[in-house]
Amino acid sequence: IDPFASKLLESHQAVAEHDVAVLEGLCLEHVPVGVYTLCAFPLKLAEADAAPVRAVLISIEGS
Repeated sequence: IDPFASKLLESHQAVAEHDVAVLEGLCLEHVPVGVYTLCAFPLKLAEADAAPVRAVLISIEGS
């Protein structure tokens, strides 16, 4: 949500103030059109404000 070279990460800070999670870097180009539930399971890292996730798309049947 911020430019890659950003050092201040102003957009990240703005959404964090409102308890909004940000999920970045997903490659969805090979996902067929449809309706999905996205589950993102973060690693628990001590004293971290970000973590990598295991992202899983679950197809909703009939969509």
